[in-house]
Formats: sequence, C-alpha cells, structure tokens
Amino acid sequence: MTQNPTRTAGGDPTPPDDAKSSSSGLSIPQIMAGALAAATAAILGSFMGVAGTIGGAAVASIVSTIGSSLYQRSLERTRDAVKDRLVVNAGAGA
Repeated sequence: MTQNPTRTAGGDPTPPDDAKSSSSGLSIPQIMAGALAAATAAILGSFMGVAGTIGGAAVASIVSTIGSSLYQRSLERTRDAVKDRLVVNAGAGA
C-alpha cells in the first residue's frame, strides 16, 4: 500500500500524505497493527487450548492476518480524524 511520491511545481518529490514508511514499505500503523494482531491471536489461542499445535498455528495465522488488517484500518482512521481535528483547530485559532 505504498504510494509513489508526487512532484511539486519545482519538481521536488513530496512524501505521500499517509503514514511515513521506511524503505521496506512498512509503516508505523502496519507494524503496530501486526503487533496487536499477534497479541490478539496469542490470547485467543490460550483460551481455545490450541497453543502449540498445528491447528493453533493455523488459527493464529488467520487471526493475525484479519486482525492486522482491522487494527491497521482503525489506526489509520484514528490518525486521519486527529489530523482533521488539528487542521480545523489550527484554522480556528488563526
């Protein structure tokens, strides 16, 4: 989900408006979402009693994949809402 930088009138590249990403294409929301999803999978696995089995690994993989996507979307929505609120407040204070 990496976007190519756009160019300004002077030809200088500007970074995309979304979260800053490293050269590997990973963004802070992606990393945080992956960590939250792994923790969620571990907690659910411990309740289901499948930790350490092949079935448990499969369930953890599914939960991590789905959870990562959901957490990332939530983090990005929150970031956008905060950004919009900060822009509105900055405009009101001027």
